[in-house]
Amino acid sequence: ENSLPADINFNLDEMNNLGGEKMALLLQLLLWTLLFVAIEYFNISWEKIQLLLKRHLIPPPKTDEQLAFEDDVRQEESRVLGQSQPSTIQVKQFRKVYFTQSGAPFVAVQRATFGVDKGESFALLGVNGAGKSTTFKSLTNQLEATDGEINLRGLNFSTHFKTLRKFVGYCPQKNALFNGITVLEHLELYYHLKELPLSHKEEVIWFL
Repeated sequence: ENSLPADINFNLDEMNNLGGEKMALLLQLLLWTLLFVAIEYFNISWEKIQLLLKRHLIPPPKTDEQLAFEDDVRQEESRVLGQSQPSTIQVKQFRKVYFTQSGAPFVAVQRATFGVDKGESFALLGVNGAGKSTTFKSLTNQLEATDGEINLRGLNFSTHFKTLRKFVGYCPQKNALFNGITVLEHLELYYHLKELPLSHKEEVIWFL
Protein backbone atom coordinates (compact mmCIF):
# COMPACT_ATOMS: atom_id res chain seq x y z
CA GLU A 1 0.00 0.00 0.00
CA ASN A 2 1.39 3.37 -1.05
CA SER A 3 1.49 6.08 1.60
CA LEU A 4 2.62 9.70 1.72
CA PRO A 5 5.86 10.57 3.46
CA ALA A 6 5.42 11.44 7.11
CA ASP A 7 6.65 15.03 6.64
CA ILE A 8 3.84 15.86 4.18
CA ASN A 9 0.61 16.97 5.85
CA PHE A 10 -2.10 16.45 3.25
CA ASN A 11 -5.38 18.15 4.18
CA LEU A 12 -8.20 17.43 1.74
CA ASP A 13 -10.43 20.19 3.19
CA GLU A 14 -7.72 22.81 2.60
CA MET A 15 -7.34 21.67 -1.00
CA ASN A 16 -11.08 21.95 -1.56
CA ASN A 17 -11.08 25.48 -0.12
CA LEU A 18 -8.50 26.71 -2.62
CA GLY A 19 -11.19 27.23 -5.23
CA GLY A 20 -13.16 29.47 -2.88
CA GLU A 21 -10.07 31.49 -1.98
CA LYS A 22 -9.23 32.03 -5.64
CA MET A 23 -12.78 33.17 -6.30
CA ALA A 24 -12.59 35.58 -3.36
CA LEU A 25 -9.33 37.03 -4.68
CA LEU A 26 -10.83 37.49 -8.14
CA LEU A 27 -13.89 39.22 -6.68
CA GLN A 28 -11.68 41.56 -4.65
CA LEU A 29 -9.65 42.36 -7.75
CA LEU A 30 -12.83 43.15 -9.67
CA LEU A 31 -14.26 45.32 -6.88
CA TRP A 32 -11.04 47.31 -6.39
CA THR A 33 -10.76 47.82 -10.15
CA LEU A 34 -14.33 49.12 -10.34
CA LEU A 35 -13.67 51.39 -7.37
CA PHE A 36 -10.55 52.79 -9.04
CA VAL A 37 -12.43 53.46 -12.29
CA ALA A 38 -15.30 55.11 -10.40
CA ILE A 39 -12.96 57.45 -8.50
CA GLU A 40 -10.56 58.24 -11.34
CA TYR A 41 -12.88 58.55 -14.32
CA PHE A 42 -16.34 59.25 -12.89
CA ASN A 43 -15.24 61.35 -9.90
CA ILE A 44 -17.33 59.29 -7.49
CA SER A 45 -16.42 59.61 -3.82
CA TRP A 46 -17.79 58.54 -0.46
CA GLU A 47 -18.64 62.19 0.17
CA LYS A 48 -20.90 62.24 -2.90
CA ILE A 49 -22.59 59.01 -1.84
CA GLN A 50 -23.11 60.33 1.69
CA LEU A 51 -24.50 63.59 0.32
CA LEU A 52 -26.93 61.68 -1.89
CA LEU A 53 -28.15 59.48 0.97
CA LYS A 54 -28.50 62.31 3.50
CA ARG A 55 -29.69 65.11 1.24
CA HIS A 56 -33.07 65.13 3.01
CA LEU A 57 -31.36 66.02 6.32
CA ILE A 58 -29.71 69.18 4.97
CA PRO A 59 -31.47 72.40 6.00
CA PRO A 60 -32.63 74.70 3.18
CA PRO A 61 -30.44 77.68 2.26
CA LYS A 62 -31.06 80.86 4.21
CA THR A 63 -32.92 83.69 2.54
CA ASP A 64 -31.51 87.16 1.89
CA GLU A 65 -33.38 88.43 4.92
CA GLN A 66 -31.74 85.81 7.16
CA LEU A 67 -28.21 86.51 5.90
CA ALA A 68 -26.52 89.58 7.33
CA PHE A 69 -24.27 90.23 4.33
CA GLU A 70 -22.34 93.47 4.17
CA ASP A 71 -22.90 95.78 1.22
CA ASP A 72 -19.65 94.92 -0.57
CA VAL A 73 -20.43 91.19 -0.31
CA ARG A 74 -23.87 91.73 -1.82
CA GLN A 75 -22.38 93.88 -4.58
CA GLU A 76 -19.89 91.15 -5.47
CA GLU A 77 -22.66 88.57 -5.55
CA SER A 78 -24.76 90.74 -7.85
CA ARG A 79 -21.76 91.36 -10.11
CA VAL A 80 -20.89 87.67 -10.46
CA LEU A 81 -24.46 86.45 -10.91
CA GLY A 82 -25.05 89.08 -13.57
CA GLN A 83 -21.92 88.33 -15.61
CA SER A 84 -22.40 87.65 -19.30
CA GLN A 85 -18.73 86.64 -19.55
CA PRO A 86 -17.74 84.58 -16.49
CA SER A 87 -14.61 85.34 -14.49
CA THR A 88 -11.63 83.00 -14.77
CA ILE A 89 -12.50 81.66 -11.31
CA GLN A 90 -16.19 81.88 -10.56
CA VAL A 91 -17.84 80.78 -7.31
CA LYS A 92 -21.63 81.07 -7.40
CA GLN A 93 -23.74 80.69 -4.26
CA PHE A 94 -21.43 78.01 -2.92
CA ARG A 95 -22.66 76.20 0.19
CA LYS A 96 -20.96 73.39 2.06
CA VAL A 97 -22.63 71.18 4.64
CA TYR A 98 -20.72 68.58 6.65
CA PHE A 99 -22.16 65.73 8.64
CA THR A 100 -20.89 65.34 12.20
CA GLN A 101 -20.08 61.97 13.76
CA SER A 102 -23.59 61.90 15.19
CA GLY A 103 -24.98 62.34 11.67
CA ALA A 104 -26.24 65.88 12.21
CA PRO A 105 -25.68 68.42 9.40
CA PHE A 106 -23.29 71.32 10.02
CA VAL A 107 -23.24 74.28 7.62
CA ALA A 108 -19.61 75.33 7.14
CA VAL A 109 -20.18 77.83 4.31
CA GLN A 110 -23.58 79.44 3.95
CA ARG A 111 -23.53 81.20 0.57
CA ALA A 112 -20.29 82.37 -1.00
CA THR A 113 -20.18 84.16 -4.34
CA PHE A 114 -17.13 85.81 -5.89
CA GLY A 115 -15.20 86.02 -9.13
CA VAL A 116 -11.47 86.32 -9.83
CA ASP A 117 -10.24 87.47 -13.22
CA LYS A 118 -6.94 86.70 -14.92
CA GLY A 119 -4.06 88.67 -13.40
CA GLU A 120 -6.09 89.65 -10.36
CA SER A 121 -5.07 89.05 -6.74
CA PHE A 122 -7.94 88.11 -4.48
CA ALA A 123 -7.98 87.77 -0.68
CA LEU A 124 -10.63 85.75 1.12
CA LEU A 125 -10.86 87.07 4.67
CA GLY A 126 -12.77 85.75 7.65
CA VAL A 127 -12.56 84.77 11.30
CA ASN A 128 -11.60 81.26 12.39
CA GLY A 129 -14.33 78.85 11.38
CA ALA A 130 -15.76 81.13 8.71
CA GLY A 131 -15.17 78.51 6.01
CA LYS A 132 -12.06 79.81 4.23
CA SER A 133 -10.23 76.47 4.19
CA THR A 134 -13.43 74.67 3.22
CA THR A 135 -13.86 77.01 0.26
CA PHE A 136 -10.28 76.49 -0.93
CA LYS A 137 -10.56 72.73 -0.54
CA SER A 138 -13.62 72.84 -2.75
CA LEU A 139 -11.72 75.02 -5.23
CA THR A 140 -9.19 72.20 -5.53
CA ASN A 141 -11.89 69.50 -5.68
CA GLN A 142 -10.88 68.00 -2.34
CA LEU A 143 -14.44 68.61 -1.17
CA GLU A 144 -17.72 68.45 -3.02
CA ALA A 145 -19.98 71.50 -3.00
CA THR A 146 -23.34 70.83 -1.36
CA ASP A 147 -25.01 73.59 -3.39
CA GLY A 148 -23.89 76.16 -5.93
CA GLU A 149 -21.20 76.14 -8.59
CA ILE A 150 -17.43 76.47 -8.75
CA ASN A 151 -16.14 77.13 -12.26
CA LEU A 152 -12.72 77.64 -13.80
CA ARG A 153 -12.37 78.96 -17.33
CA GLY A 154 -16.09 78.46 -17.80
CA LEU A 155 -15.99 74.76 -16.84
CA ASN A 156 -17.46 73.21 -13.72
CA PHE A 157 -14.79 72.08 -11.27
CA SER A 158 -16.57 68.94 -10.17
CA THR A 159 -17.38 67.51 -13.59
CA HIS A 160 -14.26 68.71 -15.47
CA PHE A 161 -11.57 68.52 -12.80
CA LYS A 162 -9.48 65.99 -14.72
CA THR A 163 -9.13 68.63 -17.45
CA LEU A 164 -8.79 71.61 -15.11
CA ARG A 165 -6.35 70.31 -12.51
CA LYS A 166 -3.32 71.22 -14.65
CA PHE A 167 -4.29 74.88 -14.20
CA VAL A 168 -4.62 74.69 -10.42
CA GLY A 169 -1.87 75.31 -7.90
CA TYR A 170 -2.53 75.24 -4.18
CA CYS A 171 -0.22 75.93 -1.24
CA PRO A 172 -1.88 74.74 1.99
CA GLN A 173 -1.15 76.00 5.48
CA LYS A 174 0.98 72.97 6.25
CA ASN A 175 4.20 71.88 4.54
CA ALA A 176 3.36 70.26 1.20
CA LEU A 177 6.75 68.55 0.85
CA PHE A 178 7.29 64.81 1.18
CA ASN A 179 9.97 63.25 3.34
CA GLY A 180 12.43 60.93 1.66
CA ILE A 181 12.56 62.48 -1.81
CA THR A 182 14.80 65.21 -3.19
CA VAL A 183 13.93 68.65 -4.55
CA LEU A 184 14.40 67.37 -8.09
CA GLU A 185 12.09 64.43 -7.42
CA HIS A 186 9.46 66.84 -6.06
CA LEU A 187 9.61 68.86 -9.27
CA GLU A 188 9.34 65.72 -11.39
CA LEU A 189 6.39 64.49 -9.34
CA TYR A 190 4.41 67.72 -9.69
CA TYR A 191 5.35 68.00 -13.37
CA HIS A 192 3.72 64.62 -14.01
CA LEU A 193 0.71 65.46 -11.83
CA LYS A 194 0.10 68.53 -13.98
CA GLU A 195 0.24 66.29 -17.08
CA LEU A 196 2.64 68.65 -18.83
CA PRO A 197 4.28 67.56 -22.11
CA LEU A 198 7.16 65.15 -21.54
CA SER A 199 9.14 66.71 -24.40
CA HIS A 200 9.74 69.86 -22.28
CA LYS A 201 10.21 68.12 -18.94
CA GLU A 202 13.97 68.54 -18.49
CA GLU A 203 13.96 72.08 -19.85
CA VAL A 204 11.20 73.25 -17.50
CA ILE A 205 12.52 71.48 -14.41
CA TRP A 206 16.07 72.75 -14.81
CA PHE A 207 14.72 76.25 -15.47
CA LEU A 208 12.94 76.09 -12.11
